[in-house]
Amino acid sequence: MLILHVASSNQHDGVAFIWAEVGGQDGPPRTRQSRWGWRAGAREHPGQAGRDRLRSVLPEPVLRLGSWRWRTAWLPSDAAGPLPSEERIAPLAGRCAERLAPWGVQVLMVSAGGVHELYQAARGEARPAWEFGAEGGFWQRAQELAGALVVRQQFLPGLIEAGGEWFGEWYPVYEAADRERIAQLAQAMPVAARALNSDPRRPPADRPHGVVHSVIQRLVGSLVKRAQVESALGRRLPAAAGRRAAPSLHDRWVEALLVAGTEIRGGRRELVSLANETGAWREAVGRLPRLERGEDAPAICLPAGGTSFWAGGQLPEPLACPETARQPAAILDRVGDLPDWRASRRLRDSLLPVYEAASRYALASVFGRKPEARLDRSD
Repeated sequence: MLILHVASSNQHDGVAFIWAEVGGQDGPPRTRQSRWGWRAGAREHPGQAGRDRLRSVLPEPVLRLGSWRWRTAWLPSDAAGPLPSEERIAPLAGRCAERLAPWGVQVLMVSAGGVHELYQAARGEARPAWEFGAEGGFWQRAQELAGALVVRQQFLPGLIEAGGEWFGEWYPVYEAADRERIAQLAQAMPVAARALNSDPRRPPADRPHGVVHSVIQRLVGSLVKRAQVESALGRRLPAAAGRRAAPSLHDRWVEALLVAGTEIRGGRRELVSLANETGAWREAVGRLPRLERGEDAPAICLPAGGTSFWAGGQLPEPLACPETARQPAAILDRVGDLPDWRASRRLRDSLLPVYEAASRYALASVFGRKPEARLDRSD
């Protein structure tokens, strides 16, 4: 058996790190240590599954989304080494956590969409050869909140820069109840879900609000783009969609939003200007949740007694399945078009198919409900 752990980090916006402990019928942990741990200043975790075992059990969509890395996991430890996260891994036999210590673990670094793919695999008919650790409930609640925002069509388009290239991106718009939900998730977030970094000398900063917000933000964008792929939306668009010689920057931006993965061509100054415009546009509709300032955040520490390191605090109740938006893409009507809009069509008219496809996909994939089902909106 592999116990799967998922963590995120303020060092990587919205990225998830998947690693695993070995237990049960998989036999005792390996004893051979790689040289990586000594170079990085932290010994390799003796009970980690490692890349080969993870590759053999993780679903193919998750593997396609990720790349392999080494990270430092700051875990409850005693003089004998890291404590197992639970009895399914190995008996604790009276061992008690004395401190957080750095241990090298091999991780699959994925976008937030990889978390969604993991839960899709766990819900499948075939029983996976792994199980989520105690922090799995936290990630399920985070996915539900992101899914509810997409079902209700509470998201707006923007731009994102990656490696010097610009792409269309989708960002959540929070109502008061959503911000409260984020605060509850941050308060209940297991330390294990933010216990990885690349520094073996200092534990990660303790910024749960920032981690939750970045994960929700990237999950929303991933769900919308996945819906576009699943619904084959690009095939139903006009042949001109995705072309690289659209007459205006706004047209090129819309085409990049319609065909996920399309680079937006343009000068850096005008792209930065449009990104700032769309950011201010979104902030006028929905205020961001409270985030900690980086310089004020202490390092993570071992909770009193260590009991909530993996499980965290009391999680919010599961979200009831939210109803779909009564008026598709109504959020765009609240903001209209950007100032000096120079595209050939109104933004709402162009993006309506994306909103409809995303709402249907999130309703089915996150909540397991048919799009025709109509339930009362609930938090």
